[in-house]
Amino acid sequence: MDLYKEIEEVRKGGTKAALCIIVNTKGSTPRKVGAKMIVYNDGSIKGTIGGGNLEKNVIHNAGTQIEDGEPKIFKHDLLHQHSMCCGGSVEIYIEPIEKMKRLYIFGAGHTGHALAKFAVTLDFDIYIIDDRQEYLDKVLVESVNKMNMDYKKDV
Repeated sequence: MDLYKEIEEVRKGGTKAALCIIVNTKGSTPRKVGAKMIVYNDGSIKGTIGGGNLEKNVIHNAGTQIEDGEPKIFKHDLLHQHSMCCGGSVEIYIEPIEKMKRLYIFGAGHTGHALAKFAVTLDFDIYIIDDRQEYLDKVLVESVNKMNMDYKKDV
């Protein structure tokens, strides 16, 4: 499983989620620094930060941070807070995954093409719309969504 691909899917899609990363450990812990897990707003997960009561609590914390829209570090004493026999402690950074901003470019001529090239560097989900397929075919910028349709209809 590639968590980074999952993060990109979340950023492009309509699902809310948070990335949970173990950033510090002390003593015996089920997973070490760098372990990652994605928690979706429905409580489902990808990856693991150790399982058991710790993971159950982190899923709850992630849900709260998804709603708050703010990152936060949570400290967990595995024995005293979660009755986990490993006995160590972990700090977990939870960050809501932000959606990519969408940019709609109407017209695939030289200006639209140049704007699409520039916008890719700014981390937009780009849609370029034109009724001229031959102009769309000239847009060779990767990750640009091309839509062949008439956007100039009378309203």
